[in-house]
Amino acid sequence: MSSRFLGSDSSCCDICGFPVLSRSVIRELECLASGARSGMSLGQVFRETERERLEEFPALLVKSELLTKRDLKLAIQQLPHRPAGASESATELVKYLVDAGFLTAWQCGRLLRGMYRGFLFDGLKLVDHLGHGSKTSIYAAEQPIVRRRISVVIFAPAITADRAAVSLIEKRLRIISSLDHPAILGIHHAGWFEGNFYYTRPYVDGCNLMQFASASGPLPCALAAAIGLQIIWIADYMSKRGHFLSVKPESVLIDTNGRVRVGGTGLTRESVGGHKRGFEDSPPEWDASGLAAVLHLLVAGAEEGQAGDAGLTAILNTRDSDGLAELIRGLVPFEGSRTWTLDGARRVLTEAVRRPI
Repeated sequence: MSSRFLGSDSSCCDICGFPVLSRSVIRELECLASGARSGMSLGQVFRETERERLEEFPALLVKSELLTKRDLKLAIQQLPHRPAGASESATELVKYLVDAGFLTAWQCGRLLRGMYRGFLFDGLKLVDHLGHGSKTSIYAAEQPIVRRRISVVIFAPAITADRAAVSLIEKRLRIISSLDHPAILGIHHAGWFEGNFYYTRPYVDGCNLMQFASASGPLPCALAAAIGLQIIWIADYMSKRGHFLSVKPESVLIDTNGRVRVGGTGLTRESVGGHKRGFEDSPPEWDASGLAAVLHLLVAGAEEGQAGDAGLTAILNTRDSDGLAELIRGLVPFEGSRTWTLDGARRVLTEAVRRPI
């Protein structure tokens, strides 16, 4: 992360309002996020592959159109050594193609399961599967000429068959495209391909907060607060424009620099009443319980953390030595006597991020 975002004496820097975090917090987040980065390893591919599939690999590769026969022949000639057996030779070929950057481990994994279709999507080359939900599947893709990596979000057939659902998605994509914030993933393109509705957005080298919590285990209060402050930074930007940031561990990403990024059609929904609420009258709503649940997930770990209202209830009933439960109790409304505002949440998390790691 750029040094202009570093510091320890205040909650926000002068550039874009990014939360100022100490170097030790940044280093810890970078280390944890890099370790949690999702992706299939080549060792995992070979463990899941039968000998017969290895022997079929060259033919499947040509059928996939990921490499031409000529490119494959040149690649075979570049092998450091050629084992006598067909499966051993294919194993060396797979290793070489991945090491040389011709293929990814995910592509090889699919080919070695006999799945050679579906790598080319509307002029893009799919290189990895990043995740999926009930409505979408998300892939990393490469633009062929410039070789830029982007993300492709493809909607499930049940969604694309529903005209009302597609209309709502298009409306939300237009809202996201109108936002200009360094942590909000914009929209490159949206359209249809072979009956599939999809859109593309910037690629994030990292993982979502659910994957992060699963890999990192329970976090110290200061690190959880550092992530929470970045979420508040984004929520504040959106609320001032009459939009609602939906905070879910599956839709909030953290990159290998420890920076939080958000995107997708679940990012926003219309404000109450279908219009922008005047900030001077009452602040636009924001997902306070969603943030509390994410904080609980981060400090309790993926096995203990609970989403939504259950996570909020759990953190309020937690007795911890780190002080996050007490911190949240001071923010969450009790019998209407307190309001968890964005400014209030920012102040408390700013105090929490200064605690020892």
